[in-house]
Amino acid sequence: MLSFVGISRPCTAACAVTPGLPFSAGIVGGATIARKAVPKFGPRAVARVGIAIGFVGLLVLSRVPVNGHYASNVLVGVLPLSLGLGLTFLPITLIATNRVEAPDAGLASGILNTAQQLGATVGLAVLSTLAASHTLHRAAGARTLQIGGFHVAFDGAAAFLGAALLITAFGLRSEPEVATREEVHRDKAAQAAACAQQVPGAIR
Repeated sequence: MLSFVGISRPCTAACAVTPGLPFSAGIVGGATIARKAVPKFGPRAVARVGIAIGFVGLLVLSRVPVNGHYASNVLVGVLPLSLGLGLTFLPITLIATNRVEAPDAGLASGILNTAQQLGATVGLAVLSTLAASHTLHRAAGARTLQIGGFHVAFDGAAAFLGAALLITAFGLRSEPEVATREEVHRDKAAQAAACAQQVPGAIR
């Protein structure tokens, strides 16, 4: 994300790092909202909303013009993307670990963390390949090509989120969510926010 901001809006190193702050704030805010929303609406509903918001954010970012401005073109995509990620990770964690017996809780948590890291790694490889392929096989200015590559990567990421939204809406079993309709502790929300903070690093 910071690389994209640096290319679309060249500036000093300190200036390039500052735009990442709203991203982190959006993730923390989304995780806080999810903590309060999950007991009321259930993890599946909150996850669907979070994925949908993140999907919209990626579509906005995939259409940032070459000479766009941060506040009017980039920030309007960064905020919904980060908010959506923050809203998504806590309910997804609850869905994955729901109904897991206490003796298997450590194993389930390990599998979930491994799946998240593996998904981020493979996703980064796929999106980077798409961006590089677009950049190498087009004739245009260097900056235009780089931003065009980011557009392709954001469109690919949006496709991944679209698939995730379909899976969340139609692929998950419709089981009673009584077990998850209870207060979510702050440490759980903090852990989800930390996981969400690691994923955007794949876009940097």
